[in-house]
Amino acid sequence: ELQRHEVKDPYIRANREAFPLQQRANKVMLEMAEEMGIEVDAIAVEIAESEALEAESAAPSYTPELVETLIEGLSGFSRRRRQEVGFELVAIAHTAPELLEGHIDALIDALYRPEAQTRWEALDALTALVPLYGEKTFGAFEGAETSLFDEGSATVRLAAFLFLCRYGAFAPERSDEAWPLLDEALQCFH
Repeated sequence: ELQRHEVKDPYIRANREAFPLQQRANKVMLEMAEEMGIEVDAIAVEIAESEALEAESAAPSYTPELVETLIEGLSGFSRRRRQEVGFELVAIAHTAPELLEGHIDALIDALYRPEAQTRWEALDALTALVPLYGEKTFGAFEGAETSLFDEGSATVRLAAFLFLCRYGAFAPERSDEAWPLLDEALQCFH
């Protein structure tokens, strides 16, 4: 699939070089299609352009009811659903963190799901919540420690590393807890 939207949120992992390159490639493809007499579906072009404008201007509106539904999905049976929910919860953690204050324990519980994506999404959300809800997020320390040495997923390790950095930056005593783990992780994965 072509990348039609530019990622502007600094907390979302994305290849930020892809969008400008895709825009250049799209322009060349349209020029080539015109030169070769290939009719490009004007509706598809219009839809792509309107989606891009909509994505730029639309601010997501999150409600407590939606958050409650997402939190329920985080502990559901479907692996795919847990991953989708995790992605949404990260966005909420960055744009409307107050909606997650009462659900931090569910995010911590998600650190023990079998699939890597759910774990890294939960860690990303918790990382965003540390500055606001410090003590409430500290229950994630053990799960983050386990994730820091996850041999199957570099993304989980990175998310755990970032969480522990934020955790350690919260207070000197938290730094004393986090630093030995971060030091060990640097030695293992440098």
